[in-house]
Amino acid sequence: MERGGDIRSAAVPLAAAVAAGEALTGRLSPRLALIFASLSLMAAALLLYASIRRSSHLRWMMVFAFLGLFCSLSHSLFPPSVQNATGLAYRAFEAFKTLINSIPFHRAGTGALAKALLTGDRSSLDRATILAFRGSGASHILALSGLHLGIIYTLVSRVLSLAGNSPAMRRIRSAIVIALSLFYTMMTGAGPSIVRAFIYICLSELCALDPSRRKDPVRILAASLTLQLCLNPSIISSLGFQLSYLAMTGVSTIYLRLRAWWREAEGYPIMHKIWNGAALSIACQAFTAPLVWIRFRTFPSYFLITNIIVLPLSSVFISVSLFTAALSALGICPQALILLSDALAGAMCFLMETISSM
Repeated sequence: MERGGDIRSAAVPLAAAVAAGEALTGRLSPRLALIFASLSLMAAALLLYASIRRSSHLRWMMVFAFLGLFCSLSHSLFPPSVQNATGLAYRAFEAFKTLINSIPFHRAGTGALAKALLTGDRSSLDRATILAFRGSGASHILALSGLHLGIIYTLVSRVLSLAGNSPAMRRIRSAIVIALSLFYTMMTGAGPSIVRAFIYICLSELCALDPSRRKDPVRILAASLTLQLCLNPSIISSLGFQLSYLAMTGVSTIYLRLRAWWREAEGYPIMHKIWNGAALSIACQAFTAPLVWIRFRTFPSYFLITNIIVLPLSSVFISVSLFTAALSALGICPQALILLSDALAGAMCFLMETISSM
């Protein structure tokens, strides 16, 4: 790929072609869709052959554009797959929710919040909590997304790092992390944002196994976008998919630059962490806010306060709740973790109610 172009520039024409193909899908008969898909595949093959013989950045971009059109049109010819509601992942998902319900939290809403953040099931949350999160601009925290898988991935990676950092251990750790991430993705229904995070984790772990390879977040994100659209082109119309990639684009492109603006904060650890949180929030909002405004005509006025305060709290709450559930599954009922979970859940809800009433 380096000879003719870069995956970062190839992902853009592929996504544009997939979007064009999705727009055409409802207007073409199956026969026409098959004809156009075949022509797109032939054009991609011819351009690929020409690019191999003589490298050309433009030809590589056209290869991916025709490939995106082929994937989108050919995907429309097959009926959508039906989710298996009796498989191992589904049974594990139901068992996990039952386990969370069985934890004897002292605060009434702690279990419901833990279940929402760990599984995406918000059916037990009371309306006041949902409205408080929505009014404070933190409803994205309740929606299961790549953020939640990222927190769990970071937690598991840090726990496994205690076993050592030898090359063999790093490979074992990567295999375990990828396997657990895959099972969690399947267990929670493989939503667009979760799948994006899983592909990103896989590519990141593969890059980390080769110390000589530079880990470029933008390239990894572009490769994730390309793979996900090739596997399921129709997902491009999903709002969750769009917001997930827009947020990650902000994180991958401008977050590090924003974080570097305040170098004086390095002497003040607390201020440094606050600025990092603010920079992350600004980077995400810069890319997602236009789409949110177009779709809902709303803008979270207090997004900085919300994300600076609640994101760290939610990360800690997810980690503590996961440890509590894991130990409870082993027959242990750690009262200290239960009390800590109650305190964190109460603090989150109080802050959300306070911010939403401002």
